[in-house]
Amino acid sequence: MSRIVDSHEVTKGTREVIASAEAEFDERKSELVIDLDSKVQVTDAHGRDTLVTEDWLPAREIVREHLSLSDAPDASKEIFERWAHKVRESIPSLAEK
Repeated sequence: MSRIVDSHEVTKGTREVIASAEAEFDERKSELVIDLDSKVQVTDAHGRDTLVTEDWLPAREIVREHLSLSDAPDASKEIFERWAHKVRESIPSLAEK
C-alpha cells in the first residue's frame, strides 16, 4: 500500500512525498512483517517520474508483530497510518508550521 502524504507544484512538475508499506504474514510463525519506506517523486509535464533523494525522509523500517492472521489486516492498517503520519511530519515545510 502507498499514500501520497504531500503534493505540490514545483518548477519541474509535481513533487509528491509518498509513504509506502509492504506486508507479509508468516502463518507458521504467526508473524506480520511490514517493510515501511518513503520517497520523493517529481513528475514532469510529460508524465516522467524522477526519484529525488532527501535526507529528511525517515529511514526505511521493518516492523515485526506476533499476532493472529485475523488481526493482521487491522494491525497493518494501524502501523501504516502511523508511518504515513511520521513521513508527513518529517517534511521540513510542514514541520515548521
